[in-house]
Amino acid sequence: MINSLPTTKRLLVIAFCLVLLLSAVTLSSCASTRPTLPENATAEEAFDYLAWHVENRRLSDLRLTIYLATPAVTPFPYAVDWMRQRYGQRIEVSGRSLARNNRVFRGLDSSVLLPVDNGGSAMHARTYFYFTNRAGQKIFDVAMATIPDGNAIINGYEFRVRAIFYEILIPFVDEWWADSFRWQIDNREDIVR
Repeated sequence: MINSLPTTKRLLVIAFCLVLLLSAVTLSSCASTRPTLPENATAEEAFDYLAWHVENRRLSDLRLTIYLATPAVTPFPYAVDWMRQRYGQRIEVSGRSLARNNRVFRGLDSSVLLPVDNGGSAMHARTYFYFTNRAGQKIFDVAMATIPDGNAIINGYEFRVRAIFYEILIPFVDEWWADSFRWQIDNREDIVR
């Protein structure tokens, strides 16, 4: 069929096909491939997965679930299972809401995860949250202590509490909890900013 065209038109058709092919190759090489998350991901792997969604503006692909202990409950070492069963408040945040509040995620970088060597300290968790992807896979699981020198348990490993963990939650909680988180950020000397 192409041989029946005059030489000029034949060259134009071939040039057009080459431009289409180069465009497709260029676009596919520029596209960022979506990472996969192993079933029992480490905190670092989970962080990288979450950071990819932030960097590529794909927060709408995620969902955030927050559990908050009843403020009147006397603090004692809480297990995450206890928080899930006897929480004072549970908040479900859609991917659309996460995307609208993307500015709070801008502080996420690799310095967020600061491992704690002593491991195994009692968890006085009052706040527990996790992100899930569209498949419902839990990707970033954080239980935070609210006592001085309390740490965070992230995907089963102990890390120092960072201010950004509270900052991520503030847009989605009620005013009492938001004030409490701001107080934690401003007054706890052990929180890394």
